[in-house]
Amino acid sequence: MKSKIIQIIPILILLMSCNQKQKQIDTWNNRIAEYQAETDSKTKTKNLESENQKIVADTITNWQFYKDSELLFASNMVDSNRFTAEIKKSDKYENLYLKFFYDFNNEIMKREIKLVYENKTLATFVNENRSHSPFPIEKYILDRIRMINPNKEMKIVYSDPIMKNGIIVGLLKLTNE
Repeated sequence: MKSKIIQIIPILILLMSCNQKQKQIDTWNNRIAEYQAETDSKTKTKNLESENQKIVADTITNWQFYKDSELLFASNMVDSNRFTAEIKKSDKYENLYLKFFYDFNNEIMKREIKLVYENKTLATFVNENRSHSPFPIEKYILDRIRMINPNKEMKIVYSDPIMKNGIIVGLLKLTNE
């Protein structure tokens, strides 16, 4: 009988040890699951914060339209006013400039301005520069448009990789005065 008890004792010790190891494994599995849940929660929170930052950043996007250094109009995504810049033939200037400003970006990118009248593009200006840099609209091209379409209000449509569909930033009227 003693020998049977002596033989059973190591088995009992082994079973108790296995039970203890299983409890440790269960504890570690629970900790891993808690960590993964916490990490997933933090990731979701960061994603929501990123989305909110994009929305906030878009509200600060603004633009100004200049005749050389003279400000003709300014607006932004919140106000979203569409002003008309009237340029007379007798005006002395070298170029018009659009300054389109994102508060979150100043990368070099391909930018485009279209002058559109009755859904027809009259001119397209392409520029590759930093987003904060002024975008020139050459006077000699405007003079050619004035000869064909005097006194017509054209939409000034700006687009870039961020504003892919384009945005009407204002109107341009070229007069023969």
